Amino acid sequence: MRTSRKFQQTCLLTNSGGYNLLMTSIALIVVGLLSVAALQAYSLYKQRNDLATNQLRVADAISKIQTFKETYGRYPCPSSLNAARGTEAYGHEDCTTVITMDSCLNGVCRTSGRTIAPAVTGEPIRIGAIPFRLLQIEEKASYDAYGSRLVYAMTENLGATTTFKENNGAIGVLDENGGDLIQPADSVEYIVISPGPNKMGGFTFAAAQPVACAAGFIESRNCIDLAAPPASPTRFASSQAYLAGTAQNFDDTVEYFASNEVARWRRTDTNLDDIQTISNVNVGVGGITDPDVTLDIRQNTPIAAGAGVSGTWDGALRVTGTGADIRANSFCNETGTECFKPENFATTGMGPCPANQYMIGIEGNGTDAVAKCAPIKVYCNPTNGLGQPQALTGLTAAGAAICSTIATNCALSDVQVCAPSHLSHNLKSSNEGGITHPTPTSSKMTPDTGTGVHNVSYYLYDADSYASNRAWGQFTCNNGNWLKTGSFGGMCSCTPVPPTSSTCTASPPSATCTGGGSCVGAGTGSSTVSYTYSPSGCGWTTTGTSYASCACPAVPPSAAPGPTACPTGYNTGAWIPGYNWNNSPSVCAWVAQAGTCACDATLKGSPPAGTPKQCNQIPGFEGYSGTAPQTFTFNATAGACRWEPTGYDTSGCLCDTTTLHPEAASSTCNAACQNETTQAKNWYRYAMPGCVKTLDHTDPSVCQDKLFTWQPDPVSPPLAGQSSHGPYEKDSACNQSCMTNNVVGSTNACWGPDTGGTFKIYSCICKPAN
Repeated sequence: MRTSRKFQQTCLLTNSGGYNLLMTSIALIVVGLLSVAALQAYSLYKQRNDLATNQLRVADAISKIQTFKETYGRYPCPSSLNAARGTEAYGHEDCTTVITMDSCLNGVCRTSGRTIAPAVTGEPIRIGAIPFRLLQIEEKASYDAYGSRLVYAMTENLGATTTFKENNGAIGVLDENGGDLIQPADSVEYIVISPGPNKMGGFTFAAAQPVACAAGFIESRNCIDLAAPPASPTRFASSQAYLAGTAQNFDDTVEYFASNEVARWRRTDTNLDDIQTISNVNVGVGGITDPDVTLDIRQNTPIAAGAGVSGTWDGALRVTGTGADIRANSFCNETGTECFKPENFATTGMGPCPANQYMIGIEGNGTDAVAKCAPIKVYCNPTNGLGQPQALTGLTAAGAAICSTIATNCALSDVQVCAPSHLSHNLKSSNEGGITHPTPTSSKMTPDTGTGVHNVSYYLYDADSYASNRAWGQFTCNNGNWLKTGSFGGMCSCTPVPPTSSTCTASPPSATCTGGGSCVGAGTGSSTVSYTYSPSGCGWTTTGTSYASCACPAVPPSAAPGPTACPTGYNTGAWIPGYNWNNSPSVCAWVAQAGTCACDATLKGSPPAGTPKQCNQIPGFEGYSGTAPQTFTFNATAGACRWEPTGYDTSGCLCDTTTLHPEAASSTCNAACQNETTQAKNWYRYAMPGCVKTLDHTDPSVCQDKLFTWQPDPVSPPLAGQSSHGPYEKDSACNQSCMTNNVVGSTNACWGPDTGGTFKIYSCICKPAN
């Protein structure tokens, strides 16, 4: 029985161990399945996050390029695709390197786009990287989310203000079926491209191209091979993402800009506050939609005075301010006739008027300005603009009229100081009757002469108004009319109202009386208020308050308020350190003690760490290395009480005598006969004693001879359909002739192939091809 029982227990233990192994296996399988799902979810999240980041960086580059154009009136040129980090070319635009068409140099390619009349060849296109330093873009934002430099292509003529025209883009963009995505076709001004996750053709931080361009894909058009640039005419691709790994593969992010608008203005290079027109059509100002001249300025609504103009004006063009002027070769009327020149206003420009005449204006005789003359006459306007008559009273030394307003005296009249109801002031200037008191103390005006002298003033009071403070007003004779002024006072009537809760009576008014009031603070009972009647003020005024009937508890009914901390600018004491209980019946309240806020220099603590500064950023230490800690001084003035920065401690700055610093490159090649691939550059370093900037060495310029070819003379059109040809082939090399002013050479006949096996005969000139 024991053996059997032990055997059963052993079997149970064995069965339990197998069950545990089975459950562990199942758990591992479940964990594995969940891990796979989590990894897949994370991978999908990262793909979406990278795509969003990529789209944001491309869009930001487009925005910065547009901002640059609005400021400088042109687009930036691309930078080098393969410039090493730390070199001068890295991130800087390159508009000057001369690059042969359909080739690349220094990481920038030059191809051609659509042909824009009257040109006979395609517009040049420059392709490179985003010039992030010029556009003030953070370096990492000039790369896509997958580590490749953003590709930037632009129409070359839009990179200079002298050739910029808003609607002259020449870049094409096609869809996956080869159809144009922009109309008119090939009119994109610039384009920004991210090589995408597959990185095909992309250039890395190390300036390498780990994934070479491959043919046969939609995105092959966007791949820049510096050994074989895109074919002309330049057309890039933009499509929905295809990830099948076939010819339809496309994972690039592409954004471009095209416009049919015509730019009107640009900021000038010398002063960004000034603008100049760059339009090749008419420009309208003032809400004009149909300008019919080069600069059409219209404005018909009168404008109120202001901005340097003293009166309302309705002119369309105005110049104000010190030194402001309008400059023109001539001024004409709307039909272009009766013109005159500004120089006509010189000393003898317009000539004098005949005897006994004076100049009343200027008029044009078709080419010049002449004086408009009239007989001499001096007069005054009938009125002065206020309806008042004027008379000529004299002449100035220059013969101008002196005009004066004709004064009219005022007749004896009745005026009314108070309204008939005698309730309020009502100083009227009308000749109202009803007041017939003949004495000077009445409200009737009685000057000694019986009339009022012009501009004379009278102070009159109403004898029927309140006797203790009669109403009065000032009246002035103004050109025949008695007018009230703003000076008046007194009272028309009096109906006194006694104070509430008092022994004062209204009829007859109490000379002195008392009333009840409340106690102050926490006092109980009531106070006694004394009043005195004022006849001139028609009412009672308070003369004093007694708190003898008020009681104040010796023990405060509430706890004293707590102290109040000092505000910023103090480091010791309290604004209100405490309160004292004042049980006087006239106070009965907690009274604050005087504050003790102060600035104690012994409690100033340690100065803040501050922000250190690179030594070479401190004036006078441009050639030094290291960092300088910020220094502080404690201001112990009460109300300030703070550490204030005083500068930087430069004792640890050392002169950097090893670092080489480049200066701006300069041109030294022969412009007529040579191309400059690398400009001359000076390098300097700082030397002791005195850490003085010193020239170290100069890198000479690198020049190459220009290629001279026979090119068609643009003045002479070709002869088509000829069966023979001349001695020179168009675009073939020719003998160069370099002169001081430019290349000169004989004009000879040359030929080029035409349709149908025939040739075109040109009048050709030997000149440089680049």
